[in-house]
Amino acid sequence: IKIQYPGIRESIDADIGALERVASSFASVARRNIDLSETFNELRSILHLEADYEREAQNLVRYRDAIAHDDRFVVPPPHLEVSGPRVLTMDWAPGQSLHAWIRSGPDGADREAFARALLDLYCLEFFEWGFVQTDPNHGNYLVTDDRKIVLLDLGAALEYDATFRARYVELLKVIGTLDDDQIIRAGV
Repeated sequence: IKIQYPGIRESIDADIGALERVASSFASVARRNIDLSETFNELRSILHLEADYEREAQNLVRYRDAIAHDDRFVVPPPHLEVSGPRVLTMDWAPGQSLHAWIRSGPDGADREAFARALLDLYCLEFFEWGFVQTDPNHGNYLVTDDRKIVLLDLGAALEYDATFRARYVELLKVIGTLDDDQIIRAGV
């Protein structure tokens, strides 16, 4: 059960605004004219997504359906009937934190399989589904005893349309040419 602290959602804009003012002050002191407004707008947007537990529950359902064919991953099902805007309830998932798993000293083959699985997952998310978990920190994963990866937090999952993804693929191809002019043109 994930329960949101009172006032979290309401404080996001004020907190980001304060952080933005501090960053602007530092930039001013350093005599740098840096426009960070888009960065802070993105951060504000992501934090609002993270605070929307109803959306996260729907993301869990969608992600579970998308990844159902791949037994390397587990996405605990949410319980929508006992979830809401500030409470998310889902099945308990056994496993150890990614940090604990790494500290346990898994052999090279297990580490490689884990890394390959995450890379495969990202490729599925971006190139096939257009639906990406954009908060891949260690706390969002568990590793089960049979080496399955449990995906826990899908609050910040974002959609990328087919046009954006196609342009991204073209940019990746151009990067392979190492031609600065072509890379800049493709990246605009």
